[in-house]
Amino acid sequence: MAYYSRWVVRRDPFPEHVMSSFMNVREDVYGAMQGPEWNVTGHLKDWNVTDRLGELDLPVLVTSGRHDEMTSTLVQPLDQHVQSRCARPPRQVAQRELWTAWLDCLH
Repeated sequence: MAYYSRWVVRRDPFPEHVMSSFMNVREDVYGAMQGPEWNVTGHLKDWNVTDRLGELDLPVLVTSGRHDEMTSTLVQPLDQHVQSRCARPPRQVAQRELWTAWLDCLH
């Protein structure tokens, strides 16, 4: 649980609803989609829709936190891809898309 305490839920003790989620994980589903912990071999291993981000026709909020598994180093290229794939002029892109880092947060 040390990993989860650092990167997933920075609360001690974990909230009851979080513990309930951990205790009720469907290992068969998790294993099929993700694979065993720390060794991604499941159906999501090669799943990547980055090239399709420009197809989004709605406002996009890209977030990351200082303590997040998805660090700003990983999030920034997604943000740039949304902007570069958008066919709208830059002024309109700025109104439709935002990336912000929540410094003391994670998700």
